[in-house]
Amino acid sequence: MKKNNSGANTSKTIELKTILVVEDDRSHRVLLDKILQNAGFLSVLVQNGIDALEHLQRGEKYDLIIMDWDMPELDGLDTTRAIRAREQVENCKRIPILAFTACRKTGDREQCLAAGMDGYLPKDVWMPGKCRSWMDTRPLRKSANRIGARTLRSSP
Repeated sequence: MKKNNSGANTSKTIELKTILVVEDDRSHRVLLDKILQNAGFLSVLVQNGIDALEHLQRGEKYDLIIMDWDMPELDGLDTTRAIRAREQVENCKRIPILAFTACRKTGDREQCLAAGMDGYLPKDVWMPGKCRSWMDTRPLRKSANRIGARTLRSSP
């Protein structure tokens, strides 16, 4: 509780930033969820591009999308293209999309950016602070300031 100028208690509502995680590997989804929660974010987890598009079609709002590239049903590149087309048709705010992928061959980053993603992050190196660079926000609680770089090793 904070006190206003008159000395009365006022409550300040903190709006948490929400991140849509689109990842087919359950263990990666669970780990990302824990890391994002520890960094002060809310996360919504889906397992493929079709699920992601359904969430967006229902009008759910996200501050960032973390998108795997290689997924069944609808891959991350095609999902991103569909999101960007929808944003253009509906003239709505562009949601930053961060590629989170095990693909590290020459040209992979460029393919992600060409599909409409805003950044590229290999799965073997991931930092919660990167999310903040794609969103206009700052840490929401003191514990988020103590979280440093974390390494995520993708399973074979």
